[in-house]
Amino acid sequence: MSNKNSPVQIAKSIRSAILNVRYKIEYRLSTNYAYAWHRLKGGTTRSRLLKHQECNWHTSQRPSLSNPDRHAIFVAYHPGREAPQSNINYLQSLVNCGFQVTYIHNGPIDATQRAPVEKFCTQVICRENIGQDFGAWKDWLLDGLLQHRLQDIEWLLLCNDSNFFLATNAQAFEKEFSAALSDDTIDLIALNKNLEISPHYQSYFICYHRRLFLQKGFTRFWRHYKPISNRHHAIIKGEIQLTAQITGFAKAKILYNWPDLYIQLSHITPKRSEFYSLLPKGCMYLSRHCSDHSLADEAINKIELHKAFMVLELHNPSHALALLFARYCSSPFLKKDIVKHGCYSIAQITELLTSINIERNSKAWLEIIDHYILTGNNASYINRPKEAYQQGVPVRGQQFRGHGELMTDLGLTLDA
Repeated sequence: MSNKNSPVQIAKSIRSAILNVRYKIEYRLSTNYAYAWHRLKGGTTRSRLLKHQECNWHTSQRPSLSNPDRHAIFVAYHPGREAPQSNINYLQSLVNCGFQVTYIHNGPIDATQRAPVEKFCTQVICRENIGQDFGAWKDWLLDGLLQHRLQDIEWLLLCNDSNFFLATNAQAFEKEFSAALSDDTIDLIALNKNLEISPHYQSYFICYHRRLFLQKGFTRFWRHYKPISNRHHAIIKGEIQLTAQITGFAKAKILYNWPDLYIQLSHITPKRSEFYSLLPKGCMYLSRHCSDHSLADEAINKIELHKAFMVLELHNPSHALALLFARYCSSPFLKKDIVKHGCYSIAQITELLTSINIERNSKAWLEIIDHYILTGNNASYINRPKEAYQQGVPVRGQQFRGHGELMTDLGLTLDA
């Protein structure tokens, strides 16, 4: 084992830190320049929405199950092909929960590729891909305010296709989501809340009551937000600032959270082999800390659960808890980047799909497995460090180890 304090390792660490600063500066400058050039050419909310207007579609007839006071803005990106089956399943579930859906695609799609989503949507908009998902939400919201489209809406959902939607878990999700929508005391419904950096709701699914989205501060936030095509900008200036300025103290319902998962696991008490196999790859070392210092395949106990959660809750729940939420809380959401980011292996994904009864070689199965194989894992970026930084891919893999000396204090060090 190499000594991490050796001169060679220290030199490598310094070089890596310098390169990260360089990539950060280059990425920020290039994306800011692209946005500035777009603005100089006259780019606006309206021009972005009308960029590919020949591809747009609209109907005055809404799906029979949808309500006029619930509207979802679903942002997608699948250039050159039809909407994935996962998106179709997702749209169906939103309609079942009473939503009218506007489908915004970041770029052009022709009529044949658009056709599968039309059954579930009242409108399809193909916009210019400036600012990615946050840019799309900004454009629709500001244009909607000008056109007075928001006045009769009670619930407004902003969501995107960054998750696979697992249809076998759809019914449980619809029941949970519909119950929250019927609760008059709730102002905001989110899938997850991330406590990293600063507590913030993750933007790929946030549902706002009119008490929030008609506030002047909400409109002001979106007017001032710059739709820069930079992942880190969207997190810091988008997710985190939106939570801090508008939604931080709202009465919120988080559909998939740590307490509910812990209660489920406490009741179910799965076998150790099952539980540890659903943890992120970077947490597998926790299996060495079983209370009887063995891997006997017995029911996991509460001490083991506490130790695992001490680590897991320090990290992004859509990554750290992805398989656990799907298996034990019937979440239909599975992030599309969790293999690329080094969180899980394809074998773990395969085991999950089997456990929730997704048929092997079905369209859903192939779509999910083919995507993870195509996009690769974190090792696929070893020779592409700049691209890895831009996409937030840790080349050496996700380190689910806590922070600082915390792990030593917990008695959970890697070498213990």
